[in-house]
Amino acid sequence: MKINDQMNIKINKELKEDFYLTCKQNKVNASALVRKWIEHFVQSEEIEMQIDSLSQQTRIELARNRK
Repeated sequence: MKINDQMNIKINKELKEDFYLTCKQNKVNASALVRKWIEHFVQSEEIEMQIDSLSQQTRIELARNRK
């Protein structure tokens, strides 16, 4: 995957410094870590939406079968 865009966020200065220090101490690339978190969040939400969709389909099917 080609990385060709940027995101800018506002964050407390002390938190930013602590984050970069912690990443450095753990030999973790901060940008890669944030990208991984975003990917994980998106995947989790997609799974949740699929579950909600299945749940809604199940409710519809149950309602139809009651008739």
